[in-house]
Amino acid sequence: MTRATAPVQPRARSPRPVRRAAAPDAWTINQRSPFGVIQTQRSCDACHGTGKLIDNPCRKCSGSGRQRKSRTVDVTIPAGIKDQQILNVSGHGNAGYNGGPAGDLHVFVNVRTHSLFERRGDDVWCDLPITLTQAVLGAEVIVPTLDGKVKYSIHEGTQPNDVFKLKGRGIPRLGGRGRGDQYVRIVVEIPKSLNTRQKELIREFERTLLRKTEKLLQRLTAAAVGSAALESSMVR
Repeated sequence: MTRATAPVQPRARSPRPVRRAAAPDAWTINQRSPFGVIQTQRSCDACHGTGKLIDNPCRKCSGSGRQRKSRTVDVTIPAGIKDQQILNVSGHGNAGYNGGPAGDLHVFVNVRTHSLFERRGDDVWCDLPITLTQAVLGAEVIVPTLDGKVKYSIHEGTQPNDVFKLKGRGIPRLGGRGRGDQYVRIVVEIPKSLNTRQKELIREFERTLLRKTEKLLQRLTAAAVGSAALESSMVR
């Protein structure tokens, strides 16, 4: 529930003694034209069609029977409402004229941004920081959602900015037609302030990768040379 302040104009207290208007409730006007006499009617300028005149009008409403005041009403915000959407609250607008029904209250909704989640339509996006070890070896991580925390298994060799989807974890669609999805973007945290031992282990790890890459390049080169020799022999 949320609260919205609605400018309303409730009817004032009963007017003081009234008398019948000297003029009729409406004026009949006859106008001659090339097509004949056209007859129209308009409200009386004195009583505005009510048929009554107030001798002692109220100082607050000047005899209109309406007084401007403000009050607070409870408004139910439906799940999945979008930013800048307008809610219509029936019967909570300005009071009607001459005892007529009250109008409606239009509530303009402004959705505040969230520090963690970003909304895109009915989908939700968020960033998930993981360590370098988790990205390389894989791990089970905890992912925050709109409904609470859930577990997710990160596969080996996950790259920065990789995105995975949690189906049905997004914003509820208006009208109860299911929900959007949640997309999680991987952010790999690079360690800082390593000591000497940690730096040496990182360099050793890099050297093993380079040796592996060199062996792979040698195999590819040998395969390419063998293929070129075979093709040359076939041409001869």
